[in-house]
This record gives sequence, structure tokens and C-alpha cells, in this order.
Amino acid sequence: MGVNVDRASLAIIKRYNFDSRGIAFEPENYYAWRRLARGKGMIDDLRYIVHELTEVRELQQMQQRTGFDFMGRGNMTDAQDTQWKAYFNENYYLHAHSKALEAEYQFLASEIGRVTRWQDSFSKEVIAACDPTRDEALENMLVGKIILQEHSRFQEWQSKGDKIIYTLSKQTRIELGLPEKGTYT
Repeated sequence: MGVNVDRASLAIIKRYNFDSRGIAFEPENYYAWRRLARGKGMIDDLRYIVHELTEVRELQQMQQRTGFDFMGRGNMTDAQDTQWKAYFNENYYLHAHSKALEAEYQFLASEIGRVTRWQDSFSKEVIAACDPTRDEALENMLVGKIILQEHSRFQEWQSKGDKIIYTLSKQTRIELGLPEKGTYT
């Protein structure tokens, strides 16, 4: 298990998470940093890093093209702050966040394959459609130009994934950070 991320990239992720005007730093992100710093990271913590690294890289590319400061540095009035956040969300964040979700679920699909010794392999769409730990991808991950839960194949992906998650062994579920059988809907 692992993700190859250099120190400079980790520093950028940390600045983005702690100092960006456009996102909220959630408690689960703090705990992921803490576990990783102590060498006790789990697959779920690495998925967070993959997500944030992809998001930051997407935002950096957009910043290079447009000059828009995705960190929102500097002093702003309340009105300027409100306007900046709306512009950031509409024109930058939603696109970068969708790409980050794709990368995150591709990572999870690869990890499921690795943990099951490739006896089980699934697409990122299948994993995202049936993730029992969070439903963010349902409304924010694009498949082509269509939101995952609105895609014509969503029910197929969800059905396939639900069957698979239920059949994973207890050890595999623990390694992947999934809940015990029967504790998800």
C-alpha cells in the first residue's frame, strides 16, 4: 500500500487544507494528517491524500491558465469574500473536485484489486456508486459530463458494487477501512 508523494506536494496540500479561503478543513482531514504523520495511515487516509493532491494540481493548472488565486490570499471585505467564494466554487472548485473524486475512486479500485490479489477488480464508477462510507461522489463526480447518480448506468454500477462489497472478507474490509457486514445501507 502506498502513494508516492514528495514533501513539496504534501506541503501544498497542507497549505490548501489549512489556509485556503475556499474550503473547510474537516475533523476527519485533521485525523488523517495525524495518523499519516505518526506512520499509522490507512487506505482511507491515502485516499484523502490522493483526492487533495489531484484537486490542488487541477487548481494549479487552472491558476496558470487564468491567473485566478485559488487560495484566496489577501484581505477581503465580507462582500468580496462572498463574491470570491461563489466565483471559486462555480468556475474552479467543482471541476477540480470532480477530478479529485475520479482519482480517489480509481485509487480505491486499485487498492481493492491489490488487497484481494486481483480476484476482484472494479471500475472507479462501481466503487463510487456503492461506497458505504461517503456519498460525495454521487452528486459531485462526473462520468463524462454527467453526474454519477444521474448516469444511465448508475443502477448497474451500484448493484454490482453492493454485491461485491458484501462478499469481501473481514480482513479485506478492515484493510480497506470499510464497515462490518450489515452496517451499511
